[in-house]
Amino acid sequence: MMINKQQHAIALLDLQSNVGTQNGYLDCLSDLKHYSKFAIPPIYRKAINRMQLPLLQLSMALCERFDAFVHDGRTDVIVCSEPCADRQLANHYRVTSQALLAELIATTDNETIKKQLHDLKPTELVSSHDKVGEMATTMATRIAQSAKLKGRAFAINSGDESLSKAVALAYDALLNHKADAVLIAVANDWQTPSDIQPLAASTLLLVRTDKAIDNAKAYLQYCHQHSFVPAKHDSSSNAGVVNSALQLSSWLAKNPQDTWPISPQFSFSTSPCWYKALEQTAITICDKQIWLADRLGTKAYWQGLNDKRGGIASLEHNTMVSGTLFKPDGETQDSYYCRQAAKLSSDHLDTLAHASYDNALNTMLNEWQHLALPSDKNTLVITATNLGPYSERRKLLHAKFSSLVEQCQEILTAYNDDAGLVQLQKWQSQFTQDAQSEHNQALGLSLQLAQHFQLKNYDALALESACAGSMAALDCAINALQSKRVDYAIVAAAELPVNLHDLCLCSKQQMLSHSVIATFSEHADGFTPGDGLGVVILTRDDIAIAKNYPRLARIEAIGSSTYSKSMIAPNSAGQVEAMQHAFAQTALTPSDIDWVETHGTGTPIGDLVEIQALSEVYQRRDNNSLKLGALKTQFGHTFATAGLASLIKALLSFEHNSIPHNLLRGKLRDELNLETLNFDPMASAKPYAQPQGKRSASINGFGTGGVNYHVIISDCTSETTQGTHDEL
Repeated sequence: MMINKQQHAIALLDLQSNVGTQNGYLDCLSDLKHYSKFAIPPIYRKAINRMQLPLLQLSMALCERFDAFVHDGRTDVIVCSEPCADRQLANHYRVTSQALLAELIATTDNETIKKQLHDLKPTELVSSHDKVGEMATTMATRIAQSAKLKGRAFAINSGDESLSKAVALAYDALLNHKADAVLIAVANDWQTPSDIQPLAASTLLLVRTDKAIDNAKAYLQYCHQHSFVPAKHDSSSNAGVVNSALQLSSWLAKNPQDTWPISPQFSFSTSPCWYKALEQTAITICDKQIWLADRLGTKAYWQGLNDKRGGIASLEHNTMVSGTLFKPDGETQDSYYCRQAAKLSSDHLDTLAHASYDNALNTMLNEWQHLALPSDKNTLVITATNLGPYSERRKLLHAKFSSLVEQCQEILTAYNDDAGLVQLQKWQSQFTQDAQSEHNQALGLSLQLAQHFQLKNYDALALESACAGSMAALDCAINALQSKRVDYAIVAAAELPVNLHDLCLCSKQQMLSHSVIATFSEHADGFTPGDGLGVVILTRDDIAIAKNYPRLARIEAIGSSTYSKSMIAPNSAGQVEAMQHAFAQTALTPSDIDWVETHGTGTPIGDLVEIQALSEVYQRRDNNSLKLGALKTQFGHTFATAGLASLIKALLSFEHNSIPHNLLRGKLRDELNLETLNFDPMASAKPYAQPQGKRSASINGFGTGGVNYHVIISDCTSETTQGTHDEL
């Protein structure tokens, strides 16, 4: 047996698939015992995506067969998902239909019309946990939780190239020793399955090894191409994102002696391909841009961080479907009780008062005098967002919405309700506009960024990892830069949760504050939602120096953990593990950190668990206090954008040598023991304790399902940060 302690290979241990048979459906979906087998409680059974069960079934089988490989170290879970899963579509149809019908009912005094419209309201498949259950990333975290895996967990989409992008991310993580194994789970979920377009799922397990493994199916080979070229595969199986996995499975079944290209950069071979151990390379942040609420650009954002208002304001309910779904006491299904939010000040709003993602991104980019990147260098463009934007949901649901509009039109016409027909026409126009749009998918945001920067050689994908999405995207970018698969990375985040869908689903689960977010306060009762977009540009430090790029900060480490005991409750042990994982990568110690930007969601359990985790890692300060930032007190919870917004806040604090204050509301919670720990909740802005060149900060980013990240950054010395855009 070949053994090489100085080099490593990446082995494909196995690949398994499950393709729908009769009418395209999977048999396991009708077997209720699977819910109990995978410890899915009744409250979640109506909330989860249907592809969760087949992915769990295949993933657990692999983990049980290769237990020593997945449990002796860190195992990541990457789910390749279609843009919108079935539960997300069902929830969106229900909430949007409720909004449409409620507005029509509010325009008429005719009780017969009201009753007939009310009877059209959909009520099926309602769960208090719909928001958590519908997310693509929940499929990944539930696999990690069921198999007791400790690595990262997230979902991605890059169209038909999703599997090849997941393999590339796995390569980066394995070579950088960020993971010891990577489980990739691929699922396509056709809206209407058939024999031609069946539901399908595949899982494959990749591991890093220093010796050839008996019975390994294949080995990953990096082809060192100079540019990214779209992969070409036979799509005759009509299997969607699973197609590549089925093609790979077919190749493996032939007992091959050749190689199988999964992309221009990667192939699978029957012989090991050995990679030299990587030297750790410093990663530098060179540029940034942000738009939260009404603060467009870094200058306006910094002002918002330092004034007494931030971006949170009273929600104008009358602009959101005439306020028909606002119920202060939250007493009805598919309504919301939230009174305040940090809504994006966009001029491009649809009928439901939702901002357009692509227009918002375009506006932000046009206000940015950014770094000019070489168009011919390999660049990763990765956007953290919800993999199913609401415009894409409505596009996929166009036939159902059209049917609903026709039924409403019949009722209104029968009673000559002209006012209702005028209102209905606005909705019909919106649904038609969504159906005709070509800029709906989350992947489109990354493609839009690549086009804006005029890139020729780029790798584009969208990523979802709940509220830690931008931290997960940042981690993937760092790994790709350190493996030298790319020279530059554009990491973006975009999520606009101040919309009816998210407001209603989050209200159902009582996530939102009934007044306003009050992090660290005894009045904390949930978060206030906020819209936001952000972008940072990364490269290796040697490239930044050679190009005389601005060096805004150096990323010292990024730690992660998916350890959790619950899909919704935060877990101190998982947060501690993420922090410890970060400090294991750097010479810095907790005592070197001036301040920590907390996740700070303003929930009673969330604040307590986070402070407990911080106290275990950072411990009590005897001299300088540990300063705690809480960005959400000023701009609300921006979901996937939250981590990137915190990172940009830290970059600006280095620039201004000042740590912004938090907007503390009410008496601090005694149970947090902040004074005893010498943790400063930052009622006022403070300077750094260390001089320039020695300042460090940490950022927490947590998400549903036990997704935990901890990022450590340091500023660069004064003589190496003087590059300006005018000099480039």
